[in-house]
Amino acid sequence: MSDIQRQRCEMLATDEASSNLPLQAFARRAGKSRDQVNRNIELAAFNADDRKEREFQLELGYVIQSGPLKNVGLMARKSIYRNDFPGGAAFRDENQTRFLVLYTVALW
Repeated sequence: MSDIQRQRCEMLATDEASSNLPLQAFARRAGKSRDQVNRNIELAAFNADDRKEREFQLELGYVIQSGPLKNVGLMARKSIYRNDFPGGAAFRDENQTRFLVLYTVALW
């Protein structure tokens, strides 16, 4: 068994345990982040070249394991977008924060 397979098996065993995860284990599994950087963007309509944009996204979620709210998921998302485009460009710097409650409904 490879190291990656062993880590995945340990992670699965921990996730399926009946007790709640320790905070450190939860943080390793629950958080996701993405960072995207684009360079050398040309905006012909503004006679602008060598422009940049960057987007950072962070997501943190948790699914309640037991009790009356079992399987209800809570998620927070943060997104930050920055660019150095000219003032007339359609895309502006933007920050977004979203909080989601996720649940599953059996239809049949």
